[in-house]
Amino acid sequence: MTAQREVLPHEVKYHINLNKKSGIKTPKKKGSENRLVMPPVQSPAGPNVVRTPALVQYGFAIFSLREIQRTSWTLTQVLGVSPLEGVVHMKANCELSVLVEHHGFLTMFEDMSGFGAWHRRWCYLNGSVLNYWKYPDDERKKAPIGSIDLYACRTQKVTVAPRDICARLNTMLLEFERPARENDEESLIIIPNGRTTIVRYLLSADTKEERELWCAYFNKVLLLLRAWGSPQ
Repeated sequence: MTAQREVLPHEVKYHINLNKKSGIKTPKKKGSENRLVMPPVQSPAGPNVVRTPALVQYGFAIFSLREIQRTSWTLTQVLGVSPLEGVVHMKANCELSVLVEHHGFLTMFEDMSGFGAWHRRWCYLNGSVLNYWKYPDDERKKAPIGSIDLYACRTQKVTVAPRDICARLNTMLLEFERPARENDEESLIIIPNGRTTIVRYLLSADTKEERELWCAYFNKVLLLLRAWGSPQ
């Protein structure tokens, strides 16, 4: 509850004597009497618009991203005199926005009818999705010829691919897991694993500096995705 400020009439506030017959307009101060108070806060919308905040904490609740789907939250430290029941009912939603962008050329390994081939692609990492085209100008004119969504990436840290998998310089390895398919055949980039299949993406940068830069962007995206969890 908030207490209203005392508002005195103009004449009383400034000790103005309205008795016209008397020559004394301002009476002398009597003893310790002092009726002067702080003038009310003025507002262009009127004196009743301004309110003095006087919030009192009756309780609090702590929640994390893991509990975001809850609809009932128990308040802590609710006073016995409080009219609150001690429970807050609310719905909360969160949405991850990965603000990561990077352009550049990457040479990608592709399995063409059982034969491996390297193709140079223009890549654009936007958030958690890596889209790629044949040429840089195609980015503004055409739909991407392929894309890689990092949401499903199981690689803990993107770095140089092991030499027993790929000996090409400045090659990065991304691994994904999906449900197994009947036509899955084991190869360099397809590894059947029972009910699931591991899919590998081999991406080669032109220089060591570009490879380290791509790794930094990939790992930044993966770190954010793991911190916030998979999209609902």
